[in-house]
Amino acid sequence: MILLEGDRDGRRKIEQSDVTEDGEQVPGYRHQVGIDEKHVREDFSDHKLPKRWKHYRARESHNLDKEDPLRRPNIGAIYYGSLWRDRSQKHGVSPEALEQLVEELEEAVLALLHDSGLDVTSSRAFVADDYFTAETDDPF
Repeated sequence: MILLEGDRDGRRKIEQSDVTEDGEQVPGYRHQVGIDEKHVREDFSDHKLPKRWKHYRARESHNLDKEDPLRRPNIGAIYYGSLWRDRSQKHGVSPEALEQLVEELEEAVLALLHDSGLDVTSSRAFVADDYFTAETDDPF
């Protein structure tokens, strides 16, 4: 993510931890990067909301079967209100902007996967979870 270069102004946040809450060393346990609404537009011209990308392992992943897809690292994007430059916006997203938020988060995750060289087509199995259904779409 070139968006995090040190020559920028504004808000950005980077967190990297390879140690669990129990002190266990787990590579890639939690890595997160967040950027404000100005810098997110440098990579996504139609995005308007600050967000955070996450690469993490579920706390209980070590208890799952080795073949369980949820044992592997996860990638996600979340809305991150504290990264707003405009402090009056920090309290959340209006109901009217919720659809835009969902689209931006989906695009952010797919772009990260695509730019990382990972397959984002429906040629492989997707795993639904408690929050999202397993759906296919052709984003590119």
